[in-house]
Amino acid sequence: MAHLFDEIYLRNIRLTKQNKGYRLWTTQALPPELRQAFKENRKRIRDRFMENAAARRLGFLVFGHGTFYVYQYGEGSFLFIERKGVTEESADVWREKFFGGKKRSQGTVMVAENIPFNEAWREAQSFVTWIHRKRKQPMMNKPNKEETLWEMI
Repeated sequence: MAHLFDEIYLRNIRLTKQNKGYRLWTTQALPPELRQAFKENRKRIRDRFMENAAARRLGFLVFGHGTFYVYQYGEGSFLFIERKGVTEESADVWREKFFGGKKRSQGTVMVAENIPFNEAWREAQSFVTWIHRKRKQPMMNKPNKEETLWEMI
């Protein structure tokens, strides 16, 4: 799956909203095997784009086309989500604290381990919401409707 996202990035392919659905758009002619791979994985590609866009709106940094997410909620305090396995359907969520510019973490708290990504995302989202509520900070704004999903990503 990761190779498809690498191809999407390298070929500057965009996911745009069209009527009630979404469409991959490019100015280049695609090889037939790549076109077939996109057709077979259409829903998974769209879901990953949507997950990455939602993560960015919430304030996460997205690495590896959605394989690894990082949210900094304090000075030296981070929340991580990492997809696992070949299919990347399961994930781990944990928090770590780094103090005084040290490269080694001072404390690690496992929030959830080896659970489906959707559940891991809900755990992380509820933690971020709790942090903002506790600090009485507003959540990040949602993007304009005119933006394509690629621009949100």
